[in-house]
Amino acid sequence: PWSVRRRPRPSPPTACPGTLPLRLRVGQQGRVLPGDANLINRNPARLAEDPTNESIGRIPGGGVFNVVGGPVCTNDIAWWLVEFEGVTGWTGEGGGTSYWVEPLP
Repeated sequence: PWSVRRRPRPSPPTACPGTLPLRLRVGQQGRVLPGDANLINRNPARLAEDPTNESIGRIPGGGVFNVVGGPVCTNDIAWWLVEFEGVTGWTGEGGGTSYWVEPLP
């Protein structure tokens, strides 16, 4: 008899090049920092960089979300798969020198 060898799943990155240190983790909650809302996108990319992407929701400042997957690193942003009020999609952790979200204890 022969057996099927399963290919190991790649581990999610523990850092994203060009970003601030990752603070979110799958299985925890996060909160958008006061100020502008964070978009929830269909794909883990800025809307202008992916013509198939679209915004499917917004998390307002102070809004609490569940982290369900990620991160995916694209164009100096760590994208997390989140769930907020029944909408599941990708939101960025931060850019440049600023975080847009924070982990909750």
